[in-house]
Amino acid sequence: MSLQTFENLPFVARRIFVDQLELSELLELSLMSPAIQRAAKRREIAEFKWLIMSPGHFVIHITELDPQKPKMIFKLSTDATKRIRRLKNTITLKCGPRLEDKIEEFRKLSKTLLKVVKPQKYHFDGGLYLDFVFGFTKRFDIFTMSNASLTLNQAKTILESIDVDIFRLQNTRLEDSIPQKFQMKHKNMFLNNCWWSFSFESFLDMKCHKIIMENGIETNVQLEDLLSIVKRWMDGSLENLEHFETTYMINPYKNKNDFRIELAKELRKLGTVDRNNCRIIVQQLDGKRAAVSDSCGFRLKLL
Repeated sequence: MSLQTFENLPFVARRIFVDQLELSELLELSLMSPAIQRAAKRREIAEFKWLIMSPGHFVIHITELDPQKPKMIFKLSTDATKRIRRLKNTITLKCGPRLEDKIEEFRKLSKTLLKVVKPQKYHFDGGLYLDFVFGFTKRFDIFTMSNASLTLNQAKTILESIDVDIFRLQNTRLEDSIPQKFQMKHKNMFLNNCWWSFSFESFLDMKCHKIIMENGIETNVQLEDLLSIVKRWMDGSLENLEHFETTYMINPYKNKNDFRIELAKELRKLGTVDRNNCRIIVQQLDGKRAAVSDSCGFRLKLL
């Protein structure tokens, strides 16, 4: 059936036709005809993923509920000879050469696909901040931002205005060089070579369950700041926290042994020594316990 013939059918007939299509066929035809989009019921899928690996690499992955079915891949290309071309489970769409062209085509592609599918989970992985994404969802199973430069407002959006189960920020910097205070509320947070953009006050009232900070540079964080984390966990202020870890050297301790000696000295005032495992056990009033160790920097982990 041609698209022109389809558009002349009564709505009920169009709906019956569309319902019989495989999802891959429906998605392809939806990109060609608004009439297909209007006739389709939104179909539930397992995951919708935005993937931006470089300024020129814009891709969307759609994973169906049936794990046996191949992932559908939609990508933009400036070299495409046709507006829409399908090869097996990959659909390529032609776009202009400028970054602005690619972003706008990516927005249109996302809008069209999300008229047809209803994702159980959203996943974002990229090095470019795309504001339009948050118009479609503010709830992500996984959100990864890598090698990006963010304004303060953009950083606040991804840290405070959306909800994420697994949040990763890697090699990303703020345009404002002054450390800022943010709400640390995502359930699991991984900050790699970027967390120095955060004021340490951000961690004193964090809502996350797990936070790991790696490859940090030297900062003005003091030993007392880390002890404050322990004290606030003990008094119940950090009620969600189960795992807090850093892998950096605390100023002004240039010698790791000096740091460990001073840390152990202060922690003994707060808890009991577990000599077999080289750690300090601290406890809340309700009996909940955590182990604090310095084998790889600083770690507080719920027992």
